[in-house]
Amino acid sequence: MKPGRINCLGMVLCFALLVPSAWAVDKGLARPVSEHRVALVIGNKDYADKPLKNPLNDARDMKTALESLGFKVVYRENADLAQMDEAMREFARSLDKDSVALFYYSGHGLQVDGINYLVPIGVSIASKSEVKSRAYDANIVLGDIEESKARVGLVVLDACRDSPLRGFRSSSSGLAQMGGSGPIIAFATAPGQTAEDGKGRNGTFTKHLLAHLQEPGLTAIAVLQQVQTEVADETGNSQKPWINFGPQHEAFCFAGCKSVDNTQETYWISIKDSNDPADFQAYLKQYGNGGVYAALANNRLKRLPPVGAGSKPALVGSKLTETEHSF
Repeated sequence: MKPGRINCLGMVLCFALLVPSAWAVDKGLARPVSEHRVALVIGNKDYADKPLKNPLNDARDMKTALESLGFKVVYRENADLAQMDEAMREFARSLDKDSVALFYYSGHGLQVDGINYLVPIGVSIASKSEVKSRAYDANIVLGDIEESKARVGLVVLDACRDSPLRGFRSSSSGLAQMGGSGPIIAFATAPGQTAEDGKGRNGTFTKHLLAHLQEPGLTAIAVLQQVQTEVADETGNSQKPWINFGPQHEAFCFAGCKSVDNTQETYWISIKDSNDPADFQAYLKQYGNGGVYAALANNRLKRLPPVGAGSKPALVGSKLTETEHSF
């Protein structure tokens, strides 16, 4: 392992997005009048071996940001397996079909047989079978949110750290891809790759997520794409965030959406991984600098050669099924 680098799934955001039932207009933004927003936030830091630097800061800052956005937050620090399970049950009991449900975890994580596990505090694991019984299966989180039929579901895993387990090492680095029925999935870096833990108060991905989470007018996808660009820039492209999502979702904004029809988001999804600058110029011509994705389009144009300089369109994963996106 190179100095300063760590194994990482990174951050996963899982969005099952449906349209809120009641909206108001405030300074050009559409926002829910009343919405049942619930979050579970867990930060695990004080492991016996390989204690971590940022998880409690990440979790506390996420709690503060989410509460400011109207979420009721179930919160745990340095949780053991029983405490993680109890918190998840409390969270799940609060969900229904009208909920916006968000799960956030910062701490150690690892994969076994393609399944991701969140590592509790105080655990002793010496074999693969013990991982399955003594660590928390991240698929339970996805399952509970999907079973609740929550209107909006989000899962965020910031598990950008090497395994703390002395007696067991997974044969696979980082964590594995995760999926669900039509969710948006975002990783701080490509599955199985390494990512930076951050040099300041927060992990690199979480720092940039916090910077945009409360920004009015940005859809969830726009937030993720802005974070992608900034993390890649900060790390010199050594950490390249990755997003996987299907087409069946509606725009959701943490801090209120602009009144934009869904064709604009569909348009952006179809071009965002193109290497042809003409695609982004066409977007800006149609929607102008007031478009939801105008800043991202301008950022992409700065990174691409001018039209006619030999660039060719290369759409990556733009099929209208589960879609992978990476800068």
